[in-house]
Amino acid sequence: MKLNPWFLTLSPLQYKVCAYSLRTDPTPALFRDISQSLQRTRSSTKTIYDRHLSFTVTPKQVVVVFKDDEAPRLLLGEEMLLLHGFPVSAVSDLVNRTENQVLADLAGNMVSSPIMLILLMSSVACVEWSDVDRIPRCAEEAIASEDIETATYALGLLAKTGDDEDGPLRKRNRI
Repeated sequence: MKLNPWFLTLSPLQYKVCAYSLRTDPTPALFRDISQSLQRTRSSTKTIYDRHLSFTVTPKQVVVVFKDDEAPRLLLGEEMLLLHGFPVSAVSDLVNRTENQVLADLAGNMVSSPIMLILLMSSVACVEWSDVDRIPRCAEEAIASEDIETATYALGLLAKTGDDEDGPLRKRNRI
């Protein structure tokens, strides 16, 4: 480890955490997080299909990559973005002009795209679409003309429970 140029950039604590992680868990892992402390070391796991599962990328994280037939190195910010599913190739010119630490911090502070997809799917699935006939006819026009109050009223009709079906809906205040 001492001869590797990547390890010369580590702090003494990160160096000790890396050595401790390798000593206490000798199983081959692609990634080892050495940014925490001796009590909180994390490493990637391997599935039965011989694929590596990474841990969550966090801000200010330092990860050592132990790839077969290569010297250990630190995980780059661009690679952290790829772990989140960020389309790096779509903005490659911007990524090339940005410092590695900025990319790593951005990756640590962003929510991964699969989580955003789950949130979108959940928001659509939670609305009850069976009562579409209760929406005012002007709802589509209101949404198209960006009339937030009418669109909110229409969504309120969709989400309304059957308990007080004839009761009036309260208008929502604009924010």
